[in-house]
Amino acid sequence: MPKDSELQKDSYDRPRAYPRVPLHSPVEVKTASRLFIGSIENISIGGLLVSSEPVPPASSELHLMFNLAAGRTISATAVVRHATKTTFGVQFHDLSPTAQDAITEYCLNHVRRSGRIPRRLLVTLRGKRKEDLDELAETITLSRNGGLIACRATFFVGNRLELFWPEKKRQAEIAVVSCRPYGPNGLLELGFEFINPDTDFWQLEFPTSS
Repeated sequence: MPKDSELQKDSYDRPRAYPRVPLHSPVEVKTASRLFIGSIENISIGGLLVSSEPVPPASSELHLMFNLAAGRTISATAVVRHATKTTFGVQFHDLSPTAQDAITEYCLNHVRRSGRIPRRLLVTLRGKRKEDLDELAETITLSRNGGLIACRATFFVGNRLELFWPEKKRQAEIAVVSCRPYGPNGLLELGFEFINPDTDFWQLEFPTSS
């Protein structure tokens, strides 16, 4: 399986390493020479897309402060991975566990906007390296944008995997967005999102979240 050190590449460093969700919020940006306010366009577990004018150049080191919701302030260091005339994408680094958990929760909750269906299906997971083997897993809940899976294999937040559903002979690329123990038998519960947001992988009708 991929090493933990390989998991921190962001979608702005490698396309769609983490799916992005909308977040329209001001962000305080501090560079080595100035302090200014930008506007967040979207967020992923790995970084932000920010609009501002002017923008900091690529490779700039920044300190960011923004709110996910009332009372959920995130303070993070980041590096600019790409920049246009009016927007720049940053990759987080050295996020505190509290900040990473809050961002993960926000992104996962947004993914669940389509509603969830409890459904037990046998699937397999495989890492992106040629030597990675298929790992048996079972779904817990499904959503239009992803789902929850129980498995014994060790994966981490940020892993990109191939999901295969043998019964329907379908496969899709996914990103792990949450990971925690599941039950007393050493299983892990993985929350995941489809890399392609237009994927209709399950081909089911999902309820609308309240």
